[in-house]
Amino acid sequence: MTFIFNNGLVYFNIYWHYFFIMEKRFEVLLNKALREYREVLYGDDADIIVERIEWVKSKKSYLITIKILTSKIEESLEIHPDGINTMVDLAWDVIGYKSKIIVVSSLDVK
Repeated sequence: MTFIFNNGLVYFNIYWHYFFIMEKRFEVLLNKALREYREVLYGDDADIIVERIEWVKSKKSYLITIKILTSKIEESLEIHPDGINTMVDLAWDVIGYKSKIIVVSSLDVK
């Protein structure tokens, strides 16, 4: 918890810790619980890294930024946006949040 002083007011920044825990929990779901999907879509050695989850006030939804590291880049290019979106939707249902999500993903060579 950090204190930010601005014009005599004190703000508590507790949301950073909340989103950090959510990111790690979401990453474990994508890499461990949905391992079979990950292996079929992106290869056996693929890793999915959740870089950020943040709340977008104007859209009233969560923005999820994901990086996929794989050595089989050619096979993964055909199914990249749809494959990770399906996995994210499945994992988001498990977490239990009812808010909308926006997924921004990148595919990188391991």
